[in-house]
Amino acid sequence: MIQVRKAHDRGHFNFGWLDTYHTFSFGDYHDPRHHNFRDLRVMNEDRVHPGQGFGMHPHRDMEIVTYVLSGALEHKDSMGNGSVLRPGEFQRMSAGTGIRHSEFNPSDSEPVHLYQIWLFPERKGIEPSYEQKAFPEADRAGRLQLVASHGGRDGSLAINQDAEIYLTTLDNDDTVSHAIEPGRGAWVQVLRGDAEVNNTRLTAGDGVAIDDESQVSITGTGIATLAGRVMLATIFLMSAVGNKIPNFTGVSEYMAAEGVPAPKFMLFGAIVFLIVGSLSVILGFKARVGAGLLFVFLVLATYFFHDFWTLTDPQEQQMQTIQFMKNLSIMGAMLFIMANGSGPLSLDAKLAGESDESSAVNTAVAARAAGAEVTQIDLSDFPLPIFDQDFEAEQGPPENAKKLKQMFIEHDGLLIASPEYNSSVTPVLKNTIDWVSRPAPDEPPLVAFTGKVATLMSASPGGLGGLRGLVHLRSILGNIGVIVLPDQMAVARAFEAFDEQGQLKDDKTQATIQNLGSGLADFLSKLRAE
Repeated sequence: MIQVRKAHDRGHFNFGWLDTYHTFSFGDYHDPRHHNFRDLRVMNEDRVHPGQGFGMHPHRDMEIVTYVLSGALEHKDSMGNGSVLRPGEFQRMSAGTGIRHSEFNPSDSEPVHLYQIWLFPERKGIEPSYEQKAFPEADRAGRLQLVASHGGRDGSLAINQDAEIYLTTLDNDDTVSHAIEPGRGAWVQVLRGDAEVNNTRLTAGDGVAIDDESQVSITGTGIATLAGRVMLATIFLMSAVGNKIPNFTGVSEYMAAEGVPAPKFMLFGAIVFLIVGSLSVILGFKARVGAGLLFVFLVLATYFFHDFWTLTDPQEQQMQTIQFMKNLSIMGAMLFIMANGSGPLSLDAKLAGESDESSAVNTAVAARAAGAEVTQIDLSDFPLPIFDQDFEAEQGPPENAKKLKQMFIEHDGLLIASPEYNSSVTPVLKNTIDWVSRPAPDEPPLVAFTGKVATLMSASPGGLGGLRGLVHLRSILGNIGVIVLPDQMAVARAFEAFDEQGQLKDDKTQATIQNLGSGLADFLSKLRAE
């Protein structure tokens, strides 16, 4: 069984100094569907800006492996270790009974790109230790290079877990394989480029969990997908620019003779399809849509001009049969792009890796910095049916409603960021509140809300920033026992308020939003003290 974790589906946070992607739940990112894979707890891809980094902080009972792809990372820890990690080097830190460390980018100009890999240890209470090692790049070209293993086999880093970490660099069509023993699993993470893992196509940042398989096979594909897109799409582009546009009248007359209705209009549409579709596929921008346009063009062209089954002349029938088969094979290629996308060397892949995060992320971080334990949730991760008391009576509350309710119960405060919908709260938020508010047998009413403290914020493309929705939300929460703090924020014209990294362009607004998070944490701290 293979389960793919796409790069753009990972948790993404951009804090200015740190741009990070989380494969599994980590810090302020909570995804109940992706918490860990067996003993693999963390797979984080980090880019740290020059002169920035992770200050001194503690860990315990965790095996932490770090790999630097580019730049440099300076390590210091409470055991007295201090070193700089360079590209191609690994460090292993066994936190054990407790360790404090910092990781900084010592450069004043170059960011550092790294992966953090955390594993649960085989037992708790191990004596802390640290190890760093460089592995020759030539030893992983076209083959698996062992970089970490239980006890440090064959010169690898020694980890306190029955697991192995391998690294490989593959050129086009290079293939490596690894046998998986019964009862064991494997995780493959693509660091750069793209690859096929057990015939499953992956791009940079993608990961795949492998269970109940006897072998993992990895094949490098490199630039082949880009070359294939360009060659396929160039056929269509040349057809439009080199033939149909300069010979518009002649081609339209030929189309009319072949029985094509409204030939000039159809030819103009065909040229648009050809140019837009081919450029889309070449650039890899909305490539699925572009491939779809070219697919439609091929279907129509084949129907009108290559219907060999209606011909009687053997030579002409043979020629049209060849054209028909050619179109059929290209249609298959277009279907492949429609199903799998454009690959890593494309605008689609670049844009997918740059998805914005709302200002709620930074507000949650501010709350956490003020001492609060923060669990960030996205309601799209907890789909619920529309609340229906008859449904509840027959089937009980949905599992996602139970999970959300338990999280609400376990937390003292709520930081709610929501757009507005028709001058009110969004249906998904209202529906969630309805389900979470439902009492279980022998349970006090509104146990998930009564006495909780909430801070509200919104963003909207309109001039009021979702303010009208906050009025209704404040009323709803107040009526079910929630203490709603008076400070709130509504970000107007949201489509131009954020930069490409999801950060607010206006520093004053950004500071105000972060103050909401720290203010909520401070209020809860004082409330508990009383």
